[in-house]
Amino acid sequence: MDSRTEAEQQIIDAATKVFIAKGFKAATMKDIATEANTALSMTNYYFRSKKQLFDLIFDRVFDAMYGQLKTIDFSKSLFEIIENFVEVYSASLAKIPAIPNFIFAELSHNPERMVLKVKERQDLNRMIDTIQKKFDQEYQNGVIKKVDPFTIIINIEALCAFPFLAHPLIECVTTTVGFKCDDILKEQNRNIARFVIDAIKA
Repeated sequence: MDSRTEAEQQIIDAATKVFIAKGFKAATMKDIATEANTALSMTNYYFRSKKQLFDLIFDRVFDAMYGQLKTIDFSKSLFEIIENFVEVYSASLAKIPAIPNFIFAELSHNPERMVLKVKERQDLNRMIDTIQKKFDQEYQNGVIKKVDPFTIIINIEALCAFPFLAHPLIECVTTTVGFKCDDILKEQNRNIARFVIDAIKA
């Protein structure tokens, strides 16, 4: 990795922390330069605007969260899809644990901007449409109750994200009582899939 790439990554990492702490509106390029321990002129050299940095980080975060979901085989049964969804989504979050903090921070600071960015992602919209059709099919076949697929997806994402948001607390509690945090999180993934499937079964 050359020095330019290292410098850019240092600024990107710093910007991610600043956006989590302050949100897009309140964050400044000076804040980001300070966090990156680099000159403001250097930050502006690599990234001409705060929006350019945010869009870059958002796209990376979004791809990290949802990119691997494209590997799910939607021709399988709905219950298998749910199990695979939980597994893949949790694995994506585990690679970059700061993702939930970034998303929830921006939702708190500027929900309109976040919603607009999500709507721009046609790949996510296509995936949701595919899931909607799968739910409708399984309902018609008498496999599941009449449920809102979007609500189920939101619940799965929230259940998967919470352990990463609360990881320091979970680690503290599990260590105190003699359990390994990673083992608890693995079991949590299995429980999420079972919980959701049991909730929607006809």
